[in-house]
Amino acid sequence: MKAAGVIVVVGLLTGLGFFLSIPDERILSPQVSNLDQSSSASSVLPSAHAQSLESNPPTLTQTAAPEVFKRAFWRRPNAEDKILHAERREWLGADGLEKWQWFLVVEPSLELLKYLREDNAFSLKPVATVPVIEDAPSWFTYQENDVDTLQAANAQMLLIFSKSQRLLLASGSGKGFNPGAPEPLPSAPTVESTNGRLPPTSPPIPKRD
Repeated sequence: MKAAGVIVVVGLLTGLGFFLSIPDERILSPQVSNLDQSSSASSVLPSAHAQSLESNPPTLTQTAAPEVFKRAFWRRPNAEDKILHAERREWLGADGLEKWQWFLVVEPSLELLKYLREDNAFSLKPVATVPVIEDAPSWFTYQENDVDTLQAANAQMLLIFSKSQRLLLASGSGKGFNPGAPEPLPSAPTVESTNGRLPPTSPPIPKRD
């Protein structure tokens, strides 16, 4: 009888331990939900570049594709140039334009490709890796192992050509125009001093009737 009682007690304790080891979904579910919410919230936080653009927004933002194209490449797009995205930003100050930045994604015509690559109208140089572009729009994306890149020596212009398709991504930036030096004040006319001497020419002789 004692042995049977011991067996019963051991069985009850074992069952109780198993029951306590089962996780309570009502307790764990809110924790999992909170983790999911925190991870999803972190994924929508703006990047550092986006935050810097928010802290210093441009005065003007232009998205008229032909105008952005013309100011970027100093020529108008032809009928075969398909502009997919375009944006130009300008920061203005008391003295005028202080900073500018533009982005383009284009399916370029053969004429534009020749102008930019073969003719190298802007005297750009090949670079091995694509530099990081601050504040680039979300549509300015590319596959780094699928592009050829040309960059200006002063890093103000960047052309990214896709190898697998006819696609061009272009970007440019720079400072505005520095105000010129103020014009000098007009000098006062100089008067020669005679120091009491007679003038070098004789006075006119009056006519007699």
